[in-house]
Amino acid sequence: MRIYSFLFCLLVISINPWGADKGAIWLLPKVAVLFSIILCNIYFLKRFKVSGTWTAIAFLWAIFLGETAITTLKSPFPLRSFWGAPVLGDGWLYWALCGLFFLTNILLLQQQPELKRSQIKGVVIGCCILVLAMVPQVFNWAIDYTANSGQTISAKILQLHESGSTYQREVQTTISGLYQNQQPVGLYSHKGIAVVPLLLGVFLGSPATAALLSLGIAIAKVRGAFVAIAVAGAYLFISKNPRSKLSGLLAFAPVVLCAYLIFLLGSGSIGEQQIRNFTSDRVELWKIAAVQIRERPLLGWGFDGFGVAYPHGRQKLYYPDLKVVSQSDYGFEFSNGKVEPLLTTKAHNLVLDKFLDLGIIGAIASFSLLGFTLWAIRGTGFEVMPIAYLVYALTWYESAQTIHLFWWVCSVGISLKSADPGEFRQHQLRVREELLSQSNGSGVGRHQEE
Repeated sequence: MRIYSFLFCLLVISINPWGADKGAIWLLPKVAVLFSIILCNIYFLKRFKVSGTWTAIAFLWAIFLGETAITTLKSPFPLRSFWGAPVLGDGWLYWALCGLFFLTNILLLQQQPELKRSQIKGVVIGCCILVLAMVPQVFNWAIDYTANSGQTISAKILQLHESGSTYQREVQTTISGLYQNQQPVGLYSHKGIAVVPLLLGVFLGSPATAALLSLGIAIAKVRGAFVAIAVAGAYLFISKNPRSKLSGLLAFAPVVLCAYLIFLLGSGSIGEQQIRNFTSDRVELWKIAAVQIRERPLLGWGFDGFGVAYPHGRQKLYYPDLKVVSQSDYGFEFSNGKVEPLLTTKAHNLVLDKFLDLGIIGAIASFSLLGFTLWAIRGTGFEVMPIAYLVYALTWYESAQTIHLFWWVCSVGISLKSADPGEFRQHQLRVREELLSQSNGSGVGRHQEE
């Protein structure tokens, strides 16, 4: 159905140029499209058979949403946990929508497998449009495709010096609030978020499409995305050539690399400042996250809780004699009158963010759901995209602008696994024949019309 190609294209590229803030411009339109797809899924679902895999995953989703509902109610800021932080928006309500989208899409694709092609086509077209939107921003960073695109203003922002002192710095931003170092964003609020659909889409289309989407990732210059593609490519090669010597080397390479890094750290060849520079100061965020996980270990701080926990982590690590007397979405104040900016609302690491937001209980529920889903799509050829996403999320974060795309890929894979055994066997044979070409940029998307 063409309506699905259109909706899934919008799921990647929709924005509201007249939005009053970043959330209204880049977040809400995509969530609105997601909700529209859920309604379409429910409308087109007729009689369907529920498989054992679907039942098990639905049960895990129910546990996850039930436990995180308790976390939300017990959070220091329950409304923030329910709605999510501004711009990111991945609160409890959004995760409930994701679960409904994921489960209904599996059922729909099992009932009408021809819709796989329509959905994949829409996502690939959307990703191509996204790359084309990024190109002008390389030459003029003020382009953001809003009603005020191309216009900049001067703004004074509070900055944190390495010494711990704060100072004001005057910078140029677009009227929508984008900084130059965030570009090219394409049709998202940050380039780090914009590369997520490209990471998934690069494995869905033809070699020419993969080359175009790879160009988008290259011009975004996000290091984590390069690592994710390298890991996913190695997985594809190993899957195609399990007995190859090169496959053995690729499989053993992470162990050697980790051992070498441990040696360098132990010998002092790599100092703390070098690590901070290489990780763009993420080590500081990870330290604070580790401290604040211990503060609320069982239920966590609630969805998008790092922004709530960050001021208290800073206080414990650097100002133990002071107290945090006030905080907002943009900064916080200590008892001595010192004001600091809130640098981020995420720890930039999927594991730390899960444990901090949801606590031990919620994190176990979340990773159980995730692990079972990955196990369920093994051998379909679609598992490579979640692998790329998860590797990238080890140095980035989840956002309601893109999380649903991850679960959409998983829903397509599960619908294939639940198909007629003969049909799935034919699909497996075709995927295995082309895994090597996928690692060079070719995709699996065009093989999904069963």
